[in-house]
Amino acid sequence: MASNDNTKTAAYENYPANRLGGGSKSAQSIATGASNTSPVETGGFDELGVEVRMTGAANGDLAVTVFPVDSTGAVSGVALAPISSTGPTFASPNVYFFGTYDISTQGRVVVSVKNNNAATQTAQIDYTLH
Repeated sequence: MASNDNTKTAAYENYPANRLGGGSKSAQSIATGASNTSPVETGGFDELGVEVRMTGAANGDLAVTVFPVDSTGAVSGVALAPISSTGPTFASPNVYFFGTYDISTQGRVVVSVKNNNAATQTAQIDYTLH
């Protein structure tokens, strides 16, 4: 991008190196049966990508859900369905998940990462907004 080009055009947004928004949580320790939840401000973006890597032993050790939050701050009991997703898939020593969600009508969501393993596990949680 040229130094005088401050406009984020569709071509700019679709270029893989230009992540418009996102974040990462440092490695999180999640107890057996517990969830780690992260609120994500999504206003002005159309898609949310969620990537999770968690130590584990099987596909079922990890569950990832994304819940919309209404204008009053209440979290919906019905999760958003991913547009596309891969996993959870076990590849020693981690269980991996990547999902893309349509958040074009959401101002905020909550990403929940649940550990279904028999022991406390560590998860790395990353998200991108486009």
